[in-house]
Amino acid sequence: MSLTLRQALSVARRAEIFKGFGFKGWRTWLSAYRKGLATNPAFAYRMNALVSPDKVGLIWDGGRRSFLELNQRINRLAHGLMALGLGPGDKVTVMCRNTPEMAEMMAAVYKIKGAPVTASYRLTAPEV
Repeated sequence: MSLTLRQALSVARRAEIFKGFGFKGWRTWLSAYRKGLATNPAFAYRMNALVSPDKVGLIWDGGRRSFLELNQRINRLAHGLMALGLGPGDKVTVMCRNTPEMAEMMAAVYKIKGAPVTASYRLTAPEV
């Protein structure tokens, strides 16, 4: 018998998710999850942090981070972006190599409902 993610979560965990994202957000994510569609990375990290906090969420040459660590770092970055006055619809240029920090920054921009714009780290100041 296979369970949906919703059925597998405890009542307390579902309450946490509903509180953070509301019922509509949960239903939207569950629908996309069932269809195998990509969803907002920040939302996916949050869901995985709630469901499997110790599971490895990101691996790179220099190490690994759990979903819980990723979610905490993404939250800090998102709050920092909001403290700078950025919010929904704002474009944020992310200019760095393909590093774990880039993935976290992109997710943080999505979390504040911004639009991440990637730029090559090789650009010079006048080209930016």
